[in-house]
Amino acid sequence: RDKPNLRDSSRERVVTTIDKTLKNLGTDYVDAYLVHWPDRTVPFEETMGALDELVKDGKIRFVGLSNFKKEEIEACMQVRRVDVVQYGWHLFDRRMQQEIWPYCQENGIGVMAYGSLALRLLTGTFTPETTFA
Repeated sequence: RDKPNLRDSSRERVVTTIDKTLKNLGTDYVDAYLVHWPDRTVPFEETMGALDELVKDGKIRFVGLSNFKKEEIEACMQVRRVDVVQYGWHLFDRRMQQEIWPYCQENGIGVMAYGSLALRLLTGTFTPETTFA
């Protein structure tokens, strides 16, 4: 059985996964394709090379990374341009603003955030009367 959340950024896995994704979506391309966690067992050159092939093949338009360290983004940029990055970012955790955000601004990399409501802490769900068991 296929393990969809397996952290495997090998060329084979990247190519196989996008083909399955395109088939499931009933389309021939996606706008953005992100590697959601660094796979430090596979050279970034292999992963970024595969993503570059997919761009050239017209299967993806933009390449993205999520949760990569600045040095890892820099290493990936040596192989292929990174178009967008994604990080957890909210009022209580703004670490990405220190290094990642300035680096992305300097290099024209788009930034997306996830978890901006801090696991519902910023939704008004919890009140002073809320008790936690």
